[in-house]
Amino acid sequence: MFAFRATAAAIEADEGPKPAQRSQPAEPESQDLAPSPKDQAESTADIKRGIDDAALNQDPEAASRRVLSAFARHGDESVGDTRFFSIYGSVRVQAVQNGVRANNDGQKEGFAFGDGGSRIGTKLHWNFTGRSQLFGLMEAGFNIFDVFSSNASSEEGDQGRLLNPRLYYVGLDTPYLFATFGKNWSTYYKIAGMTDRFAVFGGSAAGVYNAGTDGGASGTGRASEVIQTRLYLDWFSHLKVKPFNLNVQYQSNQPIPQVDGIINYGDQYGASAWFDTEAGWGFGVAYNLSRIDDRKAPAIVAAGIDGDDEALALSTRWSGDKWYASAVWTRQKNHATNDLDLYVDGNGAEVYAQWEFRPSWWLVGGGNWFEADEQDPQAGQYEIDQTIIGLRRTLDSFNRMLYAEYLIGNGSSFSGESGKNQLTLGIRWDFGYAQHRSFDTVEKLYEDTKKLLR
Repeated sequence: MFAFRATAAAIEADEGPKPAQRSQPAEPESQDLAPSPKDQAESTADIKRGIDDAALNQDPEAASRRVLSAFARHGDESVGDTRFFSIYGSVRVQAVQNGVRANNDGQKEGFAFGDGGSRIGTKLHWNFTGRSQLFGLMEAGFNIFDVFSSNASSEEGDQGRLLNPRLYYVGLDTPYLFATFGKNWSTYYKIAGMTDRFAVFGGSAAGVYNAGTDGGASGTGRASEVIQTRLYLDWFSHLKVKPFNLNVQYQSNQPIPQVDGIINYGDQYGASAWFDTEAGWGFGVAYNLSRIDDRKAPAIVAAGIDGDDEALALSTRWSGDKWYASAVWTRQKNHATNDLDLYVDGNGAEVYAQWEFRPSWWLVGGGNWFEADEQDPQAGQYEIDQTIIGLRRTLDSFNRMLYAEYLIGNGSSFSGESGKNQLTLGIRWDFGYAQHRSFDTVEKLYEDTKKLLR
């Protein structure tokens, strides 16, 4: 009923990394196991929706994948990239009204142009057998004009750099074993990241990017120095639940964010699973634990930490050809921090929805909410209460688009200061994906330049 199974790691959003397309096994496939034309069409549509959908996420190359035939029972087949070496990137420029801009003079309010999370990366794949490969990835964020404060930009201490590391890992993918090591999207993000799909705002209440970092040290965002694997299971077919991956990860000795001095977590564990039903909707659960051994250390107590770092996430999503909706609920202990960088316990929730009301025009909406426990001494009046609405004009799926988002901030700080509304206008232009191969683009530009010079 189960086997270790890999899907080669690349950047991921909700389902995991994307390997090269695998060849079919040598033994013949019986006719009764072959998918019908209708099933093939539905699977193709699912994959296309997944690619378009994930393009809006932090990692535009991630794709929602399906088992395309009953024969491939050891794992999910995926849309793959067979190139040995590839370069990709995303340029994101935006203007913020009443936003917050970080510079050498500190925090300033007003209208400003800046970068919206641009990044560039490279991937390597080496297929050493027909169905196995070694792979690696390196990705860095960069800022074109200015640096907007962002809960998802980088690790603690990296804000404000021209380049900052986002992802870097190596891995092995075979039909029966999957393993990666490095800085990679966490098992927690596979579930809690279902709503992290706004172009600018969002992702502030589910505990992915906690304590002013990218979730690298805690292991809930882009986990640092993490070992990951997954177990392919088919336990709930009698409940009309499709086969799923149990995602597992391990870290240790990562620095605790917002704690003075050098104090590290002990052992850190993460696990998650996403379940797709035959009814067309899915749900998932994730749990992350980072042990804190010396809980009585003065710096630990001063930061408001009174136990291990724990984060539990439950999520669900529905989708159609022209719409997508998702929701996440989380319980966080010694994981989230308030505006004073003190740790608070509480519950978080996020909602995201998108609807294509006419070709290439999308309405988006949702919100982020976090409420600290009343009895928490660090809670004060701190809460996150954000409603987000937006409009997108896609030029090439969500890989290239114009967007506008408006955030209505009804939350408050520890001292009771009210949140502020923000309007953002921006453009996103990805390269190195699908038909937009980076070297192909350069070659075309070269040929067009030659024609102009003739």
